[in-house]
Parts: sequence; structure tokens; C-alpha cells
Amino acid sequence: MGKIHIWGTAALDFADGLYQKIAGVRRAEHPFDRALGIETSQRVNPRFVKTGDAALDVAAVTYVGATPSVLRKCLEIIGVEDDTTFVDLGCGKGRPLFVAAEYPFRSLVGIELSEYICKLARDNVARLPKRLRGERISIVHGDASTPALPSGTVVVFLYNPFRRPLVEKLASHLEERLSNDPGLKIWIIYYNPVCFDVFDANPRFSRYFADRIDFTEEEAAASPCGNTFDSVVIYQSANEGQRPALPGADRKIRITIPDMGADVQPN
Repeated sequence: MGKIHIWGTAALDFADGLYQKIAGVRRAEHPFDRALGIETSQRVNPRFVKTGDAALDVAAVTYVGATPSVLRKCLEIIGVEDDTTFVDLGCGKGRPLFVAAEYPFRSLVGIELSEYICKLARDNVARLPKRLRGERISIVHGDASTPALPSGTVVVFLYNPFRRPLVEKLASHLEERLSNDPGLKIWIIYYNPVCFDVFDANPRFSRYFADRIDFTEEEAAASPCGNTFDSVVIYQSANEGQRPALPGADRKIRITIPDMGADVQPN
């Protein structure tokens, strides 16, 4: 059975590469990939993302890699201590995990619904330089809308990984976890916050930051959509240790593409 599995994933890799060439969807290599010797830039054939669970598949969003400088800015705004866990919901090929590995997180967990994309993420983990790889990073195959969270401080990252029904499910799940664990502190970095209103309406969370964050010049050159910035809202759980919101945290957000694009409006 092991050989069948190996040949099965090899065949998927070949078919995925063929898809890139035939469909003409191959993207420029991101400088982050070049620096680490990994691959997080290219699209994935949508056929290989399907799980067979209709409710989950219909809510899934196409893979796109987050921009490293945007996440770095967010982590610097929050501040990272060594007792904090980073959880990437819908981790894709792992790029946000590898950016977060630059910081002193206790552990870094990526949750991904597609078994094939999990395999790609694990391949990337194996290629990472030893200074980033260590034993902190784990890739979990499963439903990211109901993540298992440890006690303590957790930074939850989501780059528009799924549509509204699963965002609502996630918000309810996080609310329940907070109710059952008074010592749990959750930060949410919502990158491209298409369903921001779900968290805005939840009394267990409050906005801490909302703005557009510019890419570096070389990131902008590799941007698959031609944009030079992305929009982010950072939420914090409304419990002990809650910080005052930063200026502009209440900025309005405009949905530019239903289910796909959101833009924080400048003051």
C-alpha cells in the first residue's frame, strides 16, 4: 500500500505541473521561495483540492500565498512571546507558517483540508533551513473551521481560507473555546477580511488594528494580481489583558469582490 500511495502523490504532482503549463497559470517565483528553496507561489489544480465533503468543498477558496511583509507587520504589531502558539487556518503550502517561524513562537500549526496540499506543505517543511525548521512546525490534515487550540496565548491567522458558512462556524467555535477556557487569549489576523462583519458582530472579539499594508518592492513585482498592498484586520479576544484599540481600528471595509476581496478604506 505504501508504494501505491507514493506513486499516487507522484502522479498528482506530475498532473499538477502539467496543469500549470497547459492552463497558462504559472506565476512568477516569489522572492521568499527563492530565499528558502521552497515552492509556495504556484496555483494548485482545483481538482486536487476537493475532499468529497460537499459542505466543506463548496466553502473552500482557491489557494493563494500570503505576502510575507504583511504578516511580519501584523506580528510586530501584536508582539510575539515564546509562550505563544501560531495557528494558520487553511495553511496551504505553508508560507505564513514559515514567516511565523522567524519569531519565537512556542509552536506553529497549519491546518489544511486538502490532503494533497498538506503533502506539499510537508515537502516545504522538509526543505526549510534548519534555523527555521526545528520541531515547532506541524501540518494537520483536517477542518480548519474547528481548530484545536491550546491554552495560553494563540495567534490565529486566516487568509480568506473559506466562505461565510465556515467563517461563522469558526467564530462560534472560538467563542465556545473562550467560554470554556478563561486563560485562553486569542489574536486573529484576518488577512483579506471578506467576512469581517462576522467577527465585528461577535461580542467575544474586538478590533485592535485595521489598515492596508504595503508590500516590499520585490514582493510587489511578484504579486500574481498586480496589487502592491493587502488589507488586514486584527482582532483580540475581549477578556483579561485586552489592549486599547490602535488608531484607525474602526476603519470601514469595502467588499471589492464577493467572497474573494476586501479593502480597508483609508481615513
